Amino acid sequence: MSQICGWYQSSRQAHYQQKWRESQQQQQADQVLELVRAMRQRHSRMGARKLYHELPPELHQRGLQMGRDRFFALLREYNLLLRPKKRATRTTWAGRWRCENLLVQTDITHPNRICK
Repeated sequence: MSQICGWYQSSRQAHYQQKWRESQQQQQADQVLELVRAMRQRHSRMGARKLYHELPPELHQRGLQMGRDRFFALLREYNLLLRPKKRATRTTWAGRWRCENLLVQTDITHPNRICK
């Protein structure tokens, strides 16, 4: 093992620390995903931003802490981000609701004379 670590110019200690850190992060991610899935069971359309603000009390009970960007990256990695609902297309209505032109009957002789 020390020979392999020598090739990569790192110590055995650094290798095992990285391995331990990755396992800790994976355990934390699994616990957060478990909480997210439980919350989504009750509220299926709850978005990531609201989840991030509602989960901290439960995270602190478990001794976990996760920042916003890492939380969003975790949800993105596991495809748990919600797509926005597609809105109905708004088109113009070309119906006959316009008012008649009353200026056709009026003689305009001076500027700023058309007032009611």
